[in-house]
Amino acid sequence: MEAHLVLNGRTQDVNWLKAKLGNKKNIFAADGGYICLKDFIRITKVLGDLDSSNNLKEHQVEYLPDQNFTDFEKSIQWIKDKGFKKLYIYNYDGNEFDHTIANLYTVAKATDIKICGHSQHSSWTIINKEIQIINSKDTTISLIPLLDCKINYSTGLKYELDPSMVVFKQASLRNLILSDDMSLRLDEGKMLVVVSKHLDFLHKPHFAL
Repeated sequence: MEAHLVLNGRTQDVNWLKAKLGNKKNIFAADGGYICLKDFIRITKVLGDLDSSNNLKEHQVEYLPDQNFTDFEKSIQWIKDKGFKKLYIYNYDGNEFDHTIANLYTVAKATDIKICGHSQHSSWTIINKEIQIINSKDTTISLIPLLDCKINYSTGLKYELDPSMVVFKQASLRNLILSDDMSLRLDEGKMLVVVSKHLDFLHKPHFAL
């Protein structure tokens, strides 16, 4: 099962969000994320401590008051507990830099659920094993280690990652996919993968773990 979660960050173009989510099911909002959806998307539930949302009907709300965790963290846990295995997130790049970094950190430490972020101009995910990207030749890609990474191999890139390095710490920014079948495998660590187009990393033909 898959879910869609809109955060209370910088609002994407409303028409773009409507096109992305208009025919989807299981659409959730992390507290204030409700504000940019309420007029045109049927929301399954609003999740969080509700300090940014009001005038909500009781059946729309899942009150998650624990102040030891962010609304994003609590929302991911609630969604996992409901049996969802795949999660797409939107409005994740907050208006404040620390929020954006915290959101990436939250995704990096999440377990037992696959997460893919979408914006108008890019898609991203975090891997700890491998990724395969199909039919995306000439697409810009950035590969950013979040922990010390040991590279097993990479193929299909203009600048291949060097598996001979004991620990890979160097980000590969604005690299280029040169093949219709690009792949990368890690032996250790986690890596942020960002592509400059809309890709669904959580369904075939693409593959991300």
